[in-house]
Amino acid sequence: MIFSAAIVATSCKDDPNNIPVPLHLVSATTLQTIPKATLAQVGATYFGLEAALFKSDVRVVELVYKTEYPAGTPLNVSGIAAVPVDVAPNFPTMIYLHGTIVEGQAPTEVPEGYTDFALLASITQGVFLLPDYIGYGESDDVLHPYCHGPSLAQTSFDMIRAYKEHAPANFNSNIFITGYSEGGYAAVALHKKIQETSASGMKVSKTVAGSGPYDYVAFAEEFLAKDAVLDFEELGSYLWAISMFKIDYGYSRPWSQILSAEDDAKLSAINYDMGYFRPVMASINFNPHDLFQQSWREGAINGTNTEFIGHLKANSVVDFAPSDSLIFVYGDADNWVYPQSTINAYNTMKNKGNPVKAYLQEGGDHATTADLWFSVLFSRLLMEMQ
Repeated sequence: MIFSAAIVATSCKDDPNNIPVPLHLVSATTLQTIPKATLAQVGATYFGLEAALFKSDVRVVELVYKTEYPAGTPLNVSGIAAVPVDVAPNFPTMIYLHGTIVEGQAPTEVPEGYTDFALLASITQGVFLLPDYIGYGESDDVLHPYCHGPSLAQTSFDMIRAYKEHAPANFNSNIFITGYSEGGYAAVALHKKIQETSASGMKVSKTVAGSGPYDYVAFAEEFLAKDAVLDFEELGSYLWAISMFKIDYGYSRPWSQILSAEDDAKLSAINYDMGYFRPVMASINFNPHDLFQQSWREGAINGTNTEFIGHLKANSVVDFAPSDSLIFVYGDADNWVYPQSTINAYNTMKNKGNPVKAYLQEGGDHATTADLWFSVLFSRLLMEMQ
């Protein structure tokens, strides 16, 4: 289990039979129905949960729906919905945004890997939505725009709208958002999107965001200042993010002026396709001092690389002012998603009087802090049930 087109219409048109025509939903297919007894057994085995907590069988439904990427360009994407057979009408619609994954690991590709959320759906009798994101499932022919706030928010937002079209009777317009790592960042981006799209009728009930890169400026400064050999997945994810700035924000500096000559030769051979931790990336320098050209690296740190800094700021969510409850969870020993990113976001929001809280896992790295995130998530869901 893992803890880990242009859509321009704003309302449904009616067909001659007065049946609303879906604007976002393409298809909905039930993959399986998991009996309550099976979920209770899993819950007892892995989490020590009492059988009495489980209240409903859960249907796992694959949704294919419309979004747009790049903006204004139609694209079909996918995700799964964990839907209790007996839905509690007053419980928020929940959405889980997954962390960094490679190809073939998204919710529709390995739905059994996300059984945790079927457990939560049965316990709360609330609907859990799990988008694949662009670049996985139905849209796996597109490179995932890694940690790109606008597309993560739009794709998740459109899945909520697609589910509403699929099952309006089971839809609650209060939205409970959660995610960890890339998903934590995506959760805050979606919170911002919902808040800024009041015409949708949605309202955020609560957001529980774990260990996300909310402050890209501080994150880049800390990463590029390191003079040490980094972990392959850590470094690979950072390069994936930099490639996103070139693809999705149009950053104009050529790779030959960013990377060392040695590493540029290796990555140009794969057309700088740095998504999903390509194997060739294991042969590059893992020390930022050696991987990047000194002038580019120092310009990003001291702020003279103004175009790049501008893109970093545009993709940050530090200055977003949530009007609804937002909870951060982070570890102070996280060497993948640096804690300063969360600290900056929390302090900026808190100082403006926004309803935010932060839970710190002392000594927690990126893996171990996920346990605290899930614990906070579970407790908050139980509070929603009261």
